[in-house]
Amino acid sequence: PASDMVGFMFSGFSVLYGLLVGLLAGAAYQNFASVSDIVTKEASSLAALYRDVHAYPQPIRGKLQNDLRNYARFLIDRAWPLQQHGIVQNEGTHRVTQFAVDLMAFEPSKKSEEIAHAEAYRQFAAYNELRQIRLADVDTGLPAIF
Repeated sequence: PASDMVGFMFSGFSVLYGLLVGLLAGAAYQNFASVSDIVTKEASSLAALYRDVHAYPQPIRGKLQNDLRNYARFLIDRAWPLQQHGIVQNEGTHRVTQFAVDLMAFEPSKKSEEIAHAEAYRQFAAYNELRQIRLADVDTGLPAIF
């Protein structure tokens, strides 16, 4: 009788533990999928922004594209590896701010440049929103106790 009670309690705890592990695995996968989706959208938005500034005249086109290229290299080589450990560098914000300053400094002289500038500015705002969402999710994960 006492051994039956211990066996029953042990099997009950085992089922409970199995359910908990399953729920945690599901939550971890959901977090991963959500962040992966955000990063994919952010990368697509950055590529679209790069294409949009191609419509600008030189020398501003070269400056803006160079800013974006350097920023993308910074993200891949330095920022994302640190973000895997929960660290966000301010250098990325400084680089995005510098791009915004360069973008806003351009004054269109033709109607086609006005249209391109408006689209580039819209795309930059969309990109920046996705960037902020990614940065907010850097420390998203399972609680340490689990």
